[in-house]
Amino acid sequence: MSPTVASATQNFVNSVAAIFSSLVHSVLAVFQAYSRWARRSSAPSSSCAGGCLLGDAGYRRSFALCHG
Repeated sequence: MSPTVASATQNFVNSVAAIFSSLVHSVLAVFQAYSRWARRSSAPSSSCAGGCLLGDAGYRRSFALCHG
């Protein structure tokens, strides 16, 4: 392979690798943001979770605190 073809091939491989790396980082960033959002929106507040541990009376009290 001539030096110019090897150089062009290397440049092409490097650019494809850079695009792929950027794409992977973007997908990971979106996934992490979604995970944080899902965890925040589905996790009960501490008083709700504490009510479950305290039994039925505690659950009713914490349910009232959490849900008005």
